[in-house]
Amino acid sequence: MEQIRNFDQLLQAALAHGRKGIAVAAPYDKNTLLAVKDALASGLAAPQLFGDVERMLPLLEQVQLDAGAVKLTDVRDTAQAIDAAIESIRSGENQILMKGTVSTGTLLKHALDRTRGLNIGRLASHLIVLQIPGLDRLLISTDGGLNIAPTLTEKADILRNAIDVARALGIETPKAACLAAVETVNPKMQATVDAACLCKMADRGAFPGAVVEGPWPWTTSSPPRLPGKRASTPRCPAMPTSSWPRPSRWPTPSPRP
Repeated sequence: MEQIRNFDQLLQAALAHGRKGIAVAAPYDKNTLLAVKDALASGLAAPQLFGDVERMLPLLEQVQLDAGAVKLTDVRDTAQAIDAAIESIRSGENQILMKGTVSTGTLLKHALDRTRGLNIGRLASHLIVLQIPGLDRLLISTDGGLNIAPTLTEKADILRNAIDVARALGIETPKAACLAAVETVNPKMQATVDAACLCKMADRGAFPGAVVEGPWPWTTSSPPRLPGKRASTPRCPAMPTSSWPRPSRWPTPSPRP
């Protein structure tokens, strides 16, 4: 698979896979329905709305979204609507969960339920894919707030999740920079210790095919054009650009024995 380097290429790759079912829980606001409308018009989504149909229909009219173009599932209780949306994903009817007017915490409480949620046996994490002007590839940043104070084991799962997404974007050898406030290991700063441990785990084959370095401060691992970038050549570019010299220290990952 060729590496996806921008959102236009990402859109084309997504369209090639056809429409995906999106389960939208309690969509009682215009912004949610406008997003559903855009996803439907783009050819990316086959939306299914879970909630009180009497509340949804007037909103659908306001955003000029034909009720016949989406599947409506009448569930008046919000908690039950969330559960029904999640169940549609568990059953394979839909593939993507989207929240409406419910809080993120409420949605996650249901989604991460051990018996009725979407738990796949590994820590769930948040990540964001960024397209930065002047950068010749996409950037992945994780975890943006789902896991507030992750342990080393949880950080390893967060990293594995990000590596999986990177490979889905066609990145053959993902390069990860474990960020901390400083680039030296300080026993009083747990983030630096964990970063060093993740690097050693990578050396021992914990993240096959990926290169992991750290600890690195954001100013060292970020693109040189970003505001606040200090004048230094990054030794661990998680997102090297064509304007950077190719570092010679990136090792070629060895196959896992």
